[in-house]
Amino acid sequence: MSYLREKGRPAPDRVHLDDCSMASKRIEHLPRNQARGILAEGRVDACPHCRPETDLGLQS
Repeated sequence: MSYLREKGRPAPDRVHLDDCSMASKRIEHLPRNQARGILAEGRVDACPHCRPETDLGLQS
């Protein structure tokens, strides 16, 4: 799981699977539990292309 970072800080983008072709090159890898929490709280959307919420067992 990953999400975009800009200037060393998290930037609201989308959570992606690590192999997603839609992910930026400037990403931070996330532990699964952190990615699950971010998506569950609605702070960042899941990528509609790779659908990480499915891999994490979340419904969107």
